[in-house]
Amino acid sequence: MTSLESVPPPEAPAGSGATFRRWRGLEDIPGMALANARLRAHIGQPEPIDVDGMLHRYTHLVNSDAATDCILVERAGDVRGYARVEWHDLADGDRIYDLTSVLEPSAWGLGLMEAMIGWGEVRSREVALEQPTDRRSHFSNYVLGGDTELATALGALGYTAVRWDAEMLRPDMDDLPTVVVPEGYVLRAPETAELPAVHELAATTFMEHWGEWEGADRQIEEWIEDPRFRRDLVVVAFHGSQPVT
Repeated sequence: MTSLESVPPPEAPAGSGATFRRWRGLEDIPGMALANARLRAHIGQPEPIDVDGMLHRYTHLVNSDAATDCILVERAGDVRGYARVEWHDLADGDRIYDLTSVLEPSAWGLGLMEAMIGWGEVRSREVALEQPTDRRSHFSNYVLGGDTELATALGALGYTAVRWDAEMLRPDMDDLPTVVVPEGYVLRAPETAELPAVHELAATTFMEHWGEWEGADRQIEEWIEDPRFRRDLVVVAFHGSQPVT
């Protein structure tokens, strides 16, 4: 848990018509989800966001206390964006102080993003004092493709891109290739009782993946209790009763 003596929300830039405030509770989620959805619609992000998914996320936070680690920005009576800090020790020995920064396009160009990032850096430094470590540490921020407001603000503040991800969208399910499974292996959805073993397999397998959190930060409840989770869509290769990939 973090201390309520943490840095307060920043002052909004003069003339922006906006105000910052702290997170008040789960009742803030609908407004946050709507701002996130507007951003995603504007930049053409195919992965949707919804209230139920965000409610689930904010009830399973790890190394983040929304009461002190999350701020919202409001304008004309509506939530227009938010920022939240969390930290994670990585499998490669480093630590990241990760800032989620979301601002819908109607509030771009007003200096709000820069204020959010600045607040996040100050809060991250406070957390670092509360959770001391000898690990090499970094500020981190994930930018969706097309979010030029966030990318520009980070660049102006001295951040540099270190990795790129890609999402590939198939237009249909036609002409899918035939999958040949080696003898002794079978592809199937796991049974409910097998999910812990599958979760442990995934955590172990991705330990060498760049930027992967240490296993203790990966909670199976966040995965299987997510309202979007469907066990029938989880495909696992089994060798006998053992999940292997």
